[in-house]
Amino acid sequence: LVSWMPSGVDFTLDIRACPSVRHYVLVGPADSATCGDGWATWGKVPKIGCARCGYEGCERCDYGLDESTAKPFVRDGWSRTECKHVHD
Repeated sequence: LVSWMPSGVDFTLDIRACPSVRHYVLVGPADSATCGDGWATWGKVPKIGCARCGYEGCERCDYGLDESTAKPFVRDGWSRTECKHVHD
C-alpha cells in the first residue's frame, strides 16, 4: 500500500522489482504528478510542449515518449485496475 507518494517521485519501480510483491495499491490522485510521477507511476504521457514541439520544458520529449510507448508498469509485466467504488 502506497499512500500519497511525493509529487514527482515514483516508488513503483522498486515495488514492481520486488519478487514477493504480487499486488500493490496506490492511494492518491491518479494520472498526474500530484501523487507520484505522471509517467513513471501512472503511465500518463505528458502533454506536448517543448522547443521541438513549439513549447519549452516538454517532459514528453525529455522522456522520449509518444502514445505508442509502453507504460512502465506494462513493460514490467503488470496491469492497472482502478477501484471505482473507492472515492473521497
